[in-house]
This record gives sequence, C-alpha cells and structure tokens, in this order.
Amino acid sequence: MQERTVKIFYRILAGCLAHFLGIALSLAAEDNGLVQLQRAKVLRICADMDNLPLSTSQREDLPGFDVELARIIADRLGVTAQFVWINTAPMARTLRLLRTGSCDLLMGFPIARDFLCSRPSLEVTLPYYGTGFILATYGTPPSGIKRLEDLRNETIGVETRTLADYRLQRAGFSRKLYASEDLLVQALKNGEVKAALLWAPSAGWRLKEKPDPDLHLVRDPPPDPLYRWNMAIGIRKKDQTLKRAVDEILQELLAHNRIESLLAKYGVPFYPPFLETPEQAGSRTGQ
Repeated sequence: MQERTVKIFYRILAGCLAHFLGIALSLAAEDNGLVQLQRAKVLRICADMDNLPLSTSQREDLPGFDVELARIIADRLGVTAQFVWINTAPMARTLRLLRTGSCDLLMGFPIARDFLCSRPSLEVTLPYYGTGFILATYGTPPSGIKRLEDLRNETIGVETRTLADYRLQRAGFSRKLYASEDLLVQALKNGEVKAALLWAPSAGWRLKEKPDPDLHLVRDPPPDPLYRWNMAIGIRKKDQTLKRAVDEILQELLAHNRIESLLAKYGVPFYPPFLETPEQAGSRTGQ
C-alpha cells in the first residue's frame, strides 16, 4: 500500500517537475515550518465550517472525518490542532490563507496537476483516499446497473454545473439536471430518472444520517476514471519537512486501515488512492 501510494502521487505530479525546479534551492533554505509549529505546539488547519461529512464547526460528536484526521496528525506531531474555520467556496481566498501562513494545512484538497502547476508556492501531501461520483438507484436493488455504460440508453439524473454534469454531456449521455442533491434524490424516489450520479461522500453521509433501505449506492466497481480523483492535504511548498512528516503519518494510517475506518464512521465509501484519475483518463479518451 505505501509503495503504491507513493507511486500514484509522483505520477500525478510528474508534469510539474520542470516548472518547480528553478525555485527548489530557495525553498530549501526557507524550510522551517515543522520546527516553527513544534515550537509553537500548534498545528493550524484550514477546514470548511459547514461541509459534513468532511468538516463542521458545529458538532463535537461528529465533527467530520477530515477534522478527526487532522487531530490524529497533530497528535502524531506532538502538537495541538487549531482549526481556522472558513467557507472554502471562494477558492482564491482559501488558498491565500494557506499561502500567507494563516494555516499550515488545508484539508480535503483534490489533486489536479494543472491546478498545482499554476500555483508554484503550494503543494499537496500524498493522497489519503480516492472519491468521485457514484451511481444510485431507488427501489429494487439494481441487477444490471454497475457502470455508466449500462445506462447508455437511459436518462441519468445529475446535479447541474458539476463535473459529473460536464462529463456526461461530453460523453453523449442523456441527462436530466437538478439544482441540488436533495432535488436529485427526490426525483430518483419519484421515478423521474432510473439512476443518478451522486457525490460519494455526501451520498454516503445522507444514508448515515437518514437511513433509507430503498436508496442503493453502487459502491463497487469504483467510480469511472473520468468521474473520480484523489484527495490530499494542501501545504506550502517551502514546508518540506512538515510535508514529509505528514506523508509518513498518512502512509501509516492507510497501511493500518485507519482512514478507511474514519470514512466508514460517516458512511462514506472508501477507495484507496486511484491509479488512474481524470487527467490520465481524459488524455486517453480525448475528453
């Protein structure tokens, strides 16, 4: 698992090496992030204040799996986790908080090579889980629905202006659009569509909070490569000693199934970091 995870990460970031090479020496001289936070005995973590099952500032019983993971990381580093609660939707502001030192880590950071290449002062840790959009049906458990291609002649429900919406349209699927996941699930219940594409973390959390034996999530096989990606933790590129320490902790937690257990606590389907993500799949299929 550890060797496989390392290979995934460096494969994804290979395209950025030339871009980052020119600043490597200056960054090495500035790398004192781990020393500073251990002196302060505080690890500052940027997390969304209202984004369960990932994070919330409102519940101590179930604060979100990213919050629980951040606390484990802080404990392993011998420091206290201090959360900087934000609305992560304005991404430019969120990244500025990380870049300027308001927080040391940004939880739940999707790995995208082009995104990182355009922001040379930022980096990500090794991925700690994979996620994406999964199929859902309502009523009798589906017998012949496992992959998107099984629905080539059907209309698929999807939340508008999402990656799933974009990919379905590009792939030529018939789709029916809904303004929110709540409306999409209700349409599924009403029989307006035979199947829907749901964001795996929120779909799993929905069933955890409000069990519904008739709502079926297709957890296996994993999401199609065009509809999935790996999640990591955002960090400043100059904080390489901190990054290495966090990477080691994540590898250990993955190897001992701790992250899988954390996600299961919130009903979230766990997928080990994927070997193929939209960037590789898109270049292969031309999408």
